Amino acid sequence: LPEIHRTEYVLSTCTLALVIIGQVLDGTKDVGIALQYLAMARGGDFRDGSYRKRVWFGKRTVKEGEVCAIWNIRGEHKLVVGPRRRYIFMSDVRFLDRYTADQSEYLVINHLSGEKEHRRGPIVMHMDPVHHRSLSVQKGVALENFEALVVYRELPPQMPTRSPSSTSSAKPSAAPGLHPEVERRVVRGPTLFFPDASEWIHEFSWHGQAPNGELGDKQPKALNFSKLNLTPKQLYVDVKGARTSDDTAVAISLMVFWRIADLDCMLNTTQDPTGDMINALSADVMAWAAPRTYEEVLAQSSALCELITFPILTQRAPAIGVSIDKVVYRGLKTSSHLQQMHNDAAENATKLRLEAAVAEQRERHLDMEARHSSERE
Repeated sequence: LPEIHRTEYVLSTCTLALVIIGQVLDGTKDVGIALQYLAMARGGDFRDGSYRKRVWFGKRTVKEGEVCAIWNIRGEHKLVVGPRRRYIFMSDVRFLDRYTADQSEYLVINHLSGEKEHRRGPIVMHMDPVHHRSLSVQKGVALENFEALVVYRELPPQMPTRSPSSTSSAKPSAAPGLHPEVERRVVRGPTLFFPDASEWIHEFSWHGQAPNGELGDKQPKALNFSKLNLTPKQLYVDVKGARTSDDTAVAISLMVFWRIADLDCMLNTTQDPTGDMINALSADVMAWAAPRTYEEVLAQSSALCELITFPILTQRAPAIGVSIDKVVYRGLKTSSHLQQMHNDAAENATKLRLEAAVAEQRERHLDMEARHSSERE
């Protein structure tokens, strides 16, 4: 026997002996179980891309479900699909990784030629290093009936035949006279979406709640997602930095009820509708508070629940495809010292009103007693 097979034979014999000894020590002498363990020890399971051998002379059994790549002495490549036994002479042997996609998944195949391909499951494929750069299994995108995806597709280069529409845009091409176009479409649920190789899904990046911040604290690019929710939404906003006419800094908390009215208009006019609404809302609140004193702001805060108080917001919303249903005033904050003074003043005023009401009631009682006493006399 060649040296490599002699070594393999010795190792297999030693393994079998150790397994049988272990079975005897455990109180059983089932040689069949020992032989099964030996088969597993010698590679009885399915082999993958980690199995790579240089074989001078020998054979390999490719089980059903396995695929083996063999390069001969001349460098020629051949695939062996199991079940099959192959006799080998001075060749390199490599088993291939297997990728499986079910009904809700698809395979992303990157070829060495630079081409990219998507294949929807159920499908089983082995990665051939001669033709494939990489394979990966991806999940299809599940959409509910109130969700949507914005999908872009690059069309083949062609001579210009029409002007770009609202749902497509032209990109400059390296080749003169050719104008590849990008087409946009909206996929609405309920469905299970599988993108083609020439398609990509739009990723939204909007203003969202700041990490470790309060409910109304918003920061750019904090909310990232691809599935767009088309149901009515609520936006909590804290407008900070507003100043009254007596130079008092206040923070006004609001809640905006809004919804997407025109999706195409929103996609064409803005990248961050929540950011646009926050900026418009802040401008309206600062303009409303500027001519009023702190006491007037407190007394007239009910006006912040009316849409007429927010002209910039109500003008900007239709321009970006958004409808504002309602604005709700949630409260007002100022410096801790001024807030404490206001709380003390409110407490004293309430106390005085209660004392005045008690005194008035006492006087009425005394007047009634005096009147009854004079009537009896």
